[in-house]
Amino acid sequence: MSADGAWRLALATGTWGKPGPAHIGALARQRARQRRIGELTEHIGETNASLAALDDQLRGLAASPRSPLPTGPTPWLRRQTARAGPPRNKPRTRLPPKRRRRG
Repeated sequence: MSADGAWRLALATGTWGKPGPAHIGALARQRARQRRIGELTEHIGETNASLAALDDQLRGLAASPRSPLPTGPTPWLRRQTARAGPPRNKPRTRLPPKRRRRG
């Protein structure tokens, strides 16, 4: 492995690099930790904003004078059950075990 990230193993060759040291010294670990804390803090902020928006939608839905939720089967469920046909009354039969060949 050379200093610029190039490597060679028999006929295989290639290069590889990274922006900075990952596991060399306490300072590199501290920088990686701070970078990860920043990413997680940003993710938490985005999640909190999404939750706040969903809370607002939920409050709006609760306050709106809409009809109550349907208690019976929906049209989609009626179509699905009509496609499936009547329920089966007889239990499913088990297939006999497979015979093994000797030989």
